[in-house]
Amino acid sequence: MRGWRRRRAIAGLTITSFCAGAGIPAFTHRSDATGPIVNGYEQATIADTSYPIPANALFVSPSGSDANPGSQSAPFATIAKALSVARSGGTIVLRSGTYRESLQMKRAATLQAYPHEQPWIVGSDIVTGFAPSGSTWTRSWSSALCHNCYPSGAIDPVYPAAGLPDQVFIDGTPLTQVTAARLVSAGRFYYDGAHHALVLGSNPIGHSVEVTARDMALSLSSSAAGAAVKGIGFARTGSTYTSVADGMVVNSAPGATFDHDTFAWSASRGLSDFAPNAVITNNLFLYSGSNGFHGFHADGLVFQGNRVAFSNEEHFSITPSPVAGEAGAKLAHTWNSVFANNLFDDNGANGLWFDVTSTNAVIANNSMVRNAGHGIAYEVSGNATIVGNLVVNNGRDGIKLSGASHAEVWNNTVVGNGWSQFAVYEDPRHDSNPIDNAAGITYDTSNVHAVNNVFVAGTNATKPVFESFDISSPKHLTTAQMVTFDDHNVWSRPTAVAPSVLVNWQSSLKAMSRFSSLASTQSGTGREAASVAADNVALTKLFADPTNNNFSPAAGSPLQRPGAPLPSSVAAALGVSTLNQLGAPHPAPIGGGGSGGPTTTTTIALPTTTTAGPTTSTTTGPGQPTLSIDDVSVVAGPKGHSSTVRFTITLSQAASADVTVDYATTNGTARAGIDYTARNGSATFHPGTLTRHVVVTVAGSSATGARTFFVNLTRPIGGTVARTRGTATIH
Repeated sequence: MRGWRRRRAIAGLTITSFCAGAGIPAFTHRSDATGPIVNGYEQATIADTSYPIPANALFVSPSGSDANPGSQSAPFATIAKALSVARSGGTIVLRSGTYRESLQMKRAATLQAYPHEQPWIVGSDIVTGFAPSGSTWTRSWSSALCHNCYPSGAIDPVYPAAGLPDQVFIDGTPLTQVTAARLVSAGRFYYDGAHHALVLGSNPIGHSVEVTARDMALSLSSSAAGAAVKGIGFARTGSTYTSVADGMVVNSAPGATFDHDTFAWSASRGLSDFAPNAVITNNLFLYSGSNGFHGFHADGLVFQGNRVAFSNEEHFSITPSPVAGEAGAKLAHTWNSVFANNLFDDNGANGLWFDVTSTNAVIANNSMVRNAGHGIAYEVSGNATIVGNLVVNNGRDGIKLSGASHAEVWNNTVVGNGWSQFAVYEDPRHDSNPIDNAAGITYDTSNVHAVNNVFVAGTNATKPVFESFDISSPKHLTTAQMVTFDDHNVWSRPTAVAPSVLVNWQSSLKAMSRFSSLASTQSGTGREAASVAADNVALTKLFADPTNNNFSPAAGSPLQRPGAPLPSSVAAALGVSTLNQLGAPHPAPIGGGGSGGPTTTTTIALPTTTTAGPTTSTTTGPGQPTLSIDDVSVVAGPKGHSSTVRFTITLSQAASADVTVDYATTNGTARAGIDYTARNGSATFHPGTLTRHVVVTVAGSSATGARTFFVNLTRPIGGTVARTRGTATIH
């Protein structure tokens, strides 16, 4: 089903009722678009890429032939042919064009776009032969898609066709699926499974009609460990909510890489990851039927620099239930992940949602804007570092914690969300699994620290700026037991009476306390002693240019103060050692930065396609700053549960121009692909930045004895390398 025009529905979430002079911008949906707008829909595009092509690569072109040898001058016609003959570790290069295939990768290979070309793998076919029938147009059609692969509880009664995987596009514009022929009108269609017919309400004559025919574009098997997919577009598949084809692309290959890909118009999920150590960078997820991205047991995941927009296009229910699962990105049972510098905008559900037995998640420097649900939700999981995020104009809570133990919530800017800006609840569930408990997962909310944040409510907010209580029956935790430290925050309302309650606080197991001001909160709780009240303050006095999505502190703003010193884990995630402001220092830009996701300063260095080996220090000029890398250690998790180590690259002094340095892992007694996942790339220090980080995934193991590997720094530009090698020790 292609359902509702969420681009218009989401507009209803725009905050328009701030006091005079303090209005939050009525965000235009176009500010984040990476492609042109046609009939109200953003057109999916693929980023321009130029990946190196190895000498033994195979080539595929729509104008080729499978009888060819697969060379650049005589390419194959189908990707399936190339996959069938490619050796493990080989590269397949796709020329520009449309490939109408459903593929399985069983051996590790790199599937990449030819330089500066944009290949698409689509699940739809061009369909002709429609004949007029009254006010509709019909033709015979037999769909092989699953029409009952969804739980009934996932369906919103207002959108009864949400679970149906059929899609029809006329000149690229989707039609809305309905559940009976009598409901067909202009812009709608009906698939009559009983009579094998397709009924359109818009005239297809003289237009290009594409109808979804395949449920999946690409499946990566577990035997394809280390596979890579780069610069490819995937679109218009009939994936379903509960089936093997639960995503347009389904990854079961450990250590897979997805870079600068586009996932658009899946009837269900865009990309589903069921394997550890995936690296997902610079991708565009657009108009997914349910989740843009879905991760399950995706330990060691790195998800950075992506844009996830207009997910839940089918409008599945977002009412809490045992089967609820809609979000721009939804994670469950995922340990040791990093989500950094991503833009989650206009999703018809939560922006980012961690749920059920996840732990050690770093959620840093993202922007969550205009999502229908919560901006960030972290539930029945443990050990979260939620820092430096911009969370603006979402329909429900800005940041929601429920059943979350050990959460560091620092330096976030949370503005104008429809419910509470910050919500902390105790969940009625409890996890007694000893392995989970040892990893910090109890499902009991505890040890939450909320520091250096900026919380600004709009008059549209229907709940207190901060809300906390125990949902359990009987109750067993107070807010003071859940949130053990909170201070140096800014609390703001456009008027001090809207919302009238600033803080809703579970003061005892039998009583709630409601505080109307920061002063009464301080007096009633003994908390927030160094925090600042900013009621009746215009947004333009708080932020530099909120109309143009610049939420850095304005001159003279109460945000311009250092706040509490940053713990090392928070500083590492933020990518800074100290801050002289409250709130998010450098979130992913709202304005979008290209088809592959937001262009922004990366705080956690990630792999690129360049491989560099160790070299000696390189001198680039007198008086330049020096670079060094530290040593780290980690205790390997149990077999099947990976962990991460984070090297810190330090610049000796701030530079006036960018400083870059390449990095690459090398073996010691630990072996890449067995004990850890190899990484290489480039770290950039923008002016004023002193630290960058390289995250390496370490495999779970039952081995005893210490093992080592190294990260080497090479080829500095704008500085010199003082310490070229960092050592990681795995215990």
